[in-house]
Amino acid sequence: MERERPGEEIKEGDQKDSLHQRVEKVLKKAREHDNFQRENRGGELPEIFADIDREGFVSFGVISHGLMNKQSQYASRYLNEKFSDEYPYLGEDIRLKGDLDDYHAFRIHKDDIEEFVERYEKYMKKIGAM
Repeated sequence: MERERPGEEIKEGDQKDSLHQRVEKVLKKAREHDNFQRENRGGELPEIFADIDREGFVSFGVISHGLMNKQSQYASRYLNEKFSDEYPYLGEDIRLKGDLDDYHAFRIHKDDIEEFVERYEKYMKKIGAM
C-alpha cells in the first residue's frame, strides 16, 4: 500500500499546534516517507528523490503543502526575488538549495523552515488572508 505524501495527512485541527510542533510533524512525516521509499528500493534512495537530503535541506513541496496549504509553484514566489513586484520577498537569510525557477527541485534548510513559515503567516494575517 502506498503512503500519502508527507504533510498531506495534517488535519485542520492541527493548526492549533505551535508552529514548531507543526514543523516537527511535517519533518517526521518526510523522514518516514524517505524510509518507506528506501525500503521499497532495496535500501537505496537516490538523494534527488529524498524529501530530506544529507545536508538537511527539505524538498520545498513538503513544506508548501504541509505547512502553508499551497502548491509549491505559488508558495515558492515568496522566496524568489524575481516575483517581488507581485509577492513580498520573505527569503532574507533563508538557506535555499537548487534552482528557484524550478519549484519542484529546490529545497529549504530544515533549520530555516520555521522562520520562513512564520514570516509567511505574519504576512497573510497582515493582509487578512489568515
